[in-house]
Amino acid sequence: MLNHLRFADDIVLLTHTPQEAERMVRQLGEVGKKVGLQLNAKKTKTTLEDTDEYVYLVRLINMANDLKPELIRRKRAAWAAYNTIRSAVSGIKNQ
Repeated sequence: MLNHLRFADDIVLLTHTPQEAERMVRQLGEVGKKVGLQLNAKKTKTTLEDTDEYVYLVRLINMANDLKPELIRRKRAAWAAYNTIRSAVSGIKNQ
């Protein structure tokens, strides 16, 4: 089961209990130390939220690994972006 998401310095740990989160953070610190990395407490956030989906590095991740919600979210965002420039685009098209 996927229990963490990693990309460069952005790490998300997914757990079911606070105890499991503590264990994973401790392990992350130990492994990081071995390669010269250190957790930055000022940049570390803890969110206790029961959720089936999570936006990670602009992509919607869900526990079912279903792409449909992500595609719907991106389509909605694309239309919103287009609507902000619609009048300018229409003016160019009609010239």
